[in-house]
Amino acid sequence: MPAWRGNTGTGDHEFRDNVVIIVEDLPAKMSLDAYADAGIRSASLQGVDFEEQRRSHVVLSDGTDGLVIDSFSEQQGFELAHRLVVAVHDRVAVTLTFTCERDRFDTSVTAVDAYLRTLSVR
Repeated sequence: MPAWRGNTGTGDHEFRDNVVIIVEDLPAKMSLDAYADAGIRSASLQGVDFEEQRRSHVVLSDGTDGLVIDSFSEQQGFELAHRLVVAVHDRVAVTLTFTCERDRFDTSVTAVDAYLRTLSVR
């Protein structure tokens, strides 16, 4: 269960951009890939299927190892694109997820990517 969940957006009546921040206390130590795979399986069990496009290990701005995953999904008739930035330290995981309309992803993610990579769990 997430310890804290935040959600910010444009406030527009049309769906545009959304950033969700999740901080989770883990029952045991997990690798970045194991944590991400468990999250994707969990979403699938809840009826949301993500089509993973890219996955890469990165070093975040504070020197922490991170994982960046780009994916597509369809939810409530909307074609969406997502960039997840994940970091795990000891038994704490932090995930930032940027979501926007699929056809706007390449342009929109460029504007927020540097912010997403400021993620820190220390």
